[in-house]
Amino acid sequence: MPHGTAPAASTFLRNVCTSLANPVRIVCAGAKVQGLLVETVLEMVSTYGYTALFFDASPDYPATAPLWAYLDKLHPLLWRHGQQFPGNSEAMRQALDDGEIDIAFNFNPGEASSAIAQGLLPGTVRSYVFDRGSIANTHFLAIPFGANSKAGAMIVANFLMSPEAQAHKQDPAVWGDPTVLDVAALDPAARKLFADLPQGVATLPPEKLGRTLPEPDPSWMTRLTDEWRQRYAR
Repeated sequence: MPHGTAPAASTFLRNVCTSLANPVRIVCAGAKVQGLLVETVLEMVSTYGYTALFFDASPDYPATAPLWAYLDKLHPLLWRHGQQFPGNSEAMRQALDDGEIDIAFNFNPGEASSAIAQGLLPGTVRSYVFDRGSIANTHFLAIPFGANSKAGAMIVANFLMSPEAQAHKQDPAVWGDPTVLDVAALDPAARKLFADLPQGVATLPPEKLGRTLPEPDPSWMTRLTDEWRQRYAR
């Protein structure tokens, strides 16, 4: 989820991506490149009406050609002219806090509020979502095949899935990451744990998170990332 300083960063980003007329203080952290590329591809699909699966990430492939044409125009206008990228979301968040960039990205809709609560971002930061929807998925827990302590692992997994642990995780002062539980299906005492939580000053309510786009096959991300690195990475 992108977040930036108020007023509405969404209007700023929309104007930037439409005109591409001025240098842009936007950056993509290396750890976020895959999701952002795929999200851009899906937006191109919506815009240009492509329905083919993107097994070929090369710029000559019709379905992905608009993506690379767009990024070729955007890239030199990015923060530091696209010559440098922070290595992770923490470095990108720090750049936002330092005023070096105007927009940062994170896949946690509560990240901005959590960072504000911890003094890592100013209280003027707000979150927004893309007009056409955002890729979304759900955290999961897994026990490796052949694990030595399956019973113990199941106990840990059950605890992490408990309403108490999930509510603690969702607290903006702790992590701010939304629960994976269906709160409406919980008993009254468990629902109260979530109802009593502060939403966070920069966190959008669930009904404002917009349309959920399906997560594409991992092969898309791998091939798009490889092509991105070949074209733009230094």
